Amino acid sequence: MDSPDYLSYGRAPGAAQLLADFGDSQCRTLRLFDHWQALSRAMPILDIVNPPHWEFGHVAWFHEFWVHRHGDPSRPSRIADADALFNSSLVAHHARWQLPLPAPAELRGWLDRVFDDTARLLADDPPPARAYFLQLALFHQDMHNEAFAYSWHSVGWPWPDDLPPCGGAVAGVPGELAFDAAEIDAGTHAGAGFAFDNEKWSHPVQVPAFSIAASAVTQGDYLAYVVEDPDRRTPRDWRCRNGQWERRVHDRWLPLAPEAPVCHVSAVEADAYCRWKGRRLPTEFEWLRLAAAHPSLAFAGIWEWTSSPFAPYPGFRPDPYADYSQPWFDGSYRVLKGASAWTPPRLARAGFRNFYRPERYDPFCGFRTCAADSR
Repeated sequence: MDSPDYLSYGRAPGAAQLLADFGDSQCRTLRLFDHWQALSRAMPILDIVNPPHWEFGHVAWFHEFWVHRHGDPSRPSRIADADALFNSSLVAHHARWQLPLPAPAELRGWLDRVFDDTARLLADDPPPARAYFLQLALFHQDMHNEAFAYSWHSVGWPWPDDLPPCGGAVAGVPGELAFDAAEIDAGTHAGAGFAFDNEKWSHPVQVPAFSIAASAVTQGDYLAYVVEDPDRRTPRDWRCRNGQWERRVHDRWLPLAPEAPVCHVSAVEADAYCRWKGRRLPTEFEWLRLAAAHPSLAFAGIWEWTSSPFAPYPGFRPDPYADYSQPWFDGSYRVLKGASAWTPPRLARAGFRNFYRPERYDPFCGFRTCAADSR
C-alpha cells in the first residue's frame, strides 16, 4: 500500500520554530478572544461570517482533533460533544448561531490547554507525520486569525489597536512586465516542505506570452473607474463626504490611499473593471511566472483574484483533512494568489492557492490586470 502523500512533504521546521510559531498564532487568537469578550456584541447572522463564540471553539477543536486525537472521532475530546458542536464539516453554517456552546470561560480554557498539550509534544523535534499535523493545525489557526480580521471589518466591529496586521500593503508601481511563452512547473514537489493537498503535484503548464501590470490596481485607479459612471456600484466600504472620498477600516473612516491597492473587491467587480479598462485578470499560472521573476512585486499585501477556476491538479488525492479542497472543486470558486497584510509570512508562499466564490468581497482581496490581447 502506498504511503500517505503528506509523509512525502518533508522539510518541516524544528520543535523550537514550531513552538514559536504556535505561540505567535495563539497570542493573536487569545487577544482577539479577550477583545470579543470586552465588546459584548452578538455577530449578525450572515453568510460571510461566523459567530466568534463558535469560531474560537472550532479553532481549538481542529487543533485538538488533528494533533492530539489523531483525526479519530473515537478518541475523547476535553469538551463534551466537541465533534457535534465544532466540526465544520458536520455543522451547517446557519446552525452555528443556535448551538448550545460551552461558556466562553470554558472555551478559553480549552484553547489554553490544547496549546499546553502541544508545547509538551514539542519538547523534541517531531517525526514527519506529527510535524505535518502540527503545521496543518498552525496554518488553520493562522487562517482563522485572518478571517476574524475580515469578518469583524465586514460588520464594523472595532479592532484592537495592539494587534496590527502582519505586514503592509505595497504601493503601486507604474509599468507593465512582458513575459515570453514558456513552460512552467506548477505544483509542489516531494521534499519541498508543507503543502496543502490542492497544490499536489508538480506538473508542466504551457503559459503563452503575456503582459501584466507591475502592481495591483490601486484605490486611485479604482476611484477613476467609479467616478466616470455614478451608476456603477461603489465599493461597499467607500463613501464621498463633502467632495472627499473615504474608506472604512473596521469602525473608522479614513481618507482613500490613492497609491495603495484597492481591497474588498469581488471577482465580479474586478472583471467589470477589466472590461472598462480593456484588460483582463491573469491566470494563476501567469501570476506564478510573475512571482518567480519579481516576488517583491507579486506579493502586494492583498489576495489577488485570478481568472482560474479552483480545480484539482492532475493526479489529485485528498490529504487526511479531506474537506479542505475536494468539496470545492465544483467550478464555482476562483483561485486567488499572493497574501494579504493580515497573512503571517509563514503562510505566504507562491504555491499557496486561496479560493473563494467570485461574488465574495469581504476578504482582503484585490486584483491586477493583464493586457487583453496577451494569451
